[in-house]
Amino acid sequence: MGKVGDSELLQHLLDKHSLLRAIADEPAADLSTLTAKTEYSKSTVNRTLNELDDHGVLQTDDSEKPHTYSLTFFGRQLLSWAEEGHAHQRYRSLYDAIPADATLPSFVLTEGSVEVATDSTIARHQVFDQILEFVSRVDRFHVVVPNLTRDGTFLHFATEVIENDLSVELVVPDQFFEFLWERFGDEMGIMFRERDITAYSLPTDDIPYGFGVGYIEDEDGNIVDSEAAVVCYDEQYHNANGTVVTKSPQAVAWAEARYDRYRDRATERTGDLLAENRDA
Repeated sequence: MGKVGDSELLQHLLDKHSLLRAIADEPAADLSTLTAKTEYSKSTVNRTLNELDDHGVLQTDDSEKPHTYSLTFFGRQLLSWAEEGHAHQRYRSLYDAIPADATLPSFVLTEGSVEVATDSTIARHQVFDQILEFVSRVDRFHVVVPNLTRDGTFLHFATEVIENDLSVELVVPDQFFEFLWERFGDEMGIMFRERDITAYSLPTDDIPYGFGVGYIEDEDGNIVDSEAAVVCYDEQYHNANGTVVTKSPQAVAWAEARYDRYRDRATERTGDLLAENRDA
């Protein structure tokens, strides 16, 4: 079965979403009916139906002839996402930034505030600014980061963490942790000493995008609100191609569960960062 968020499957749905819409509008339609309702040839419709059935998007009733088709729950969810992307082409760049083997639930995008970078400097600033605004209004941040963008981005983010009195739990790949220490040891030491920050790392490079949950607390430290954020990068993790921020309870629960899965198999590295001396 295809995965929610599989960008290759999503691309297929964006290209053929009118076929899925026809199935949604007329459940248990057969091949001839669907061909008549779309602009595609009968052979194209037949081939596409077979492909989507393989992905778990369709349910085929072959008990009688002609066979009829209806959308599964998975298919209806993906159709909603595809049509949202078709209606708002600015989402398309964000979809393209998601690796083909990664998953990202549709409700994270369709219920969130999206910023997508283009070649313009202004657009790239808007992507980063959305994350800085997110950081500035939360009190606690649990985040998984696959890599770093630019040096200045890390230093700017570190400044925001310190100035906004933000408590952070950070999960990164081992290789990225070592890079951060070698490149920003002094700055990271200051940040960790001045803030309540816990660092974890794990031996993996399969983190497809950055994501996390920000918590807003009252004066007594009780959580009163929460938001989820996702950042998609270019292939070199040098620039952020897009960001999503959402208060959707469903998206927050997804991000919390995903964060816990990474943290549970990671090793805490906070002591390394706070040590006065560290082996070369």
